[in-house]
Amino acid sequence: MSQINEVEAARRELAETLARQHELDVVRARQGERLGLAHDLHDGLSGALVSNILRLEQAPESMTPAATLAAFKELRDDLHLIIDTSAGYESGRNSLAELLVPLRFRMTRLLEGHDIAGQWTLQGLDDVFVSTSTSLDVLRVVQEALVNVLKHAQARTVTIDLAAAEDMLALDVTDDGIGFADPPGKPADGAGVRSMHARARRLQAELSIESRAGVTTIGLRMPLSAAN
Repeated sequence: MSQINEVEAARRELAETLARQHELDVVRARQGERLGLAHDLHDGLSGALVSNILRLEQAPESMTPAATLAAFKELRDDLHLIIDTSAGYESGRNSLAELLVPLRFRMTRLLEGHDIAGQWTLQGLDDVFVSTSTSLDVLRVVQEALVNVLKHAQARTVTIDLAAAEDMLALDVTDDGIGFADPPGKPADGAGVRSMHARARRLQAELSIESRAGVTTIGLRMPLSAAN
């Protein structure tokens, strides 16, 4: 075999090897995303279902029609969030700015339905591309913070500031409501706040809650270098 033929044969073999490796990488990526989706479904929907089942078993009188409807709505919203984030990843539109669009639309409608004005300020998110699980955790923190405003704050206005700059993602959700109440209505110890703290730890981020008369701010600071 001539040297030219040997080079051509080696080139073809290398191309075939690279093609097989690419196929394997695609399969692994899809398997990883499916596993991530399964974990998200388990963490979000399964936890909420178990919580409500236990509540129904232990205190059935507390599951009024209104409480049951609220539980179903929370499950629906969580499922929407998982689908939106996963769909964005699969189609290649996984910048944080684009993944935020459906959540922003739904939460704005909910706020308006409770006569709360929502003011969104988003900066630098078009260039933020992080993993699906990271995006989902960030969006869930936004969602939980706004649900907390809807449930407890008695606010008229809430501002949502989300910005990325100098390797840091900064979120501030500020409302003009009554602040955190004393027990028994103490949202600082509620499931939503505990969930936000758990997500912040997973994101290697810092979650802060500042509440004083007339102003409450839930803040998140996440280094983007730790986001993927």
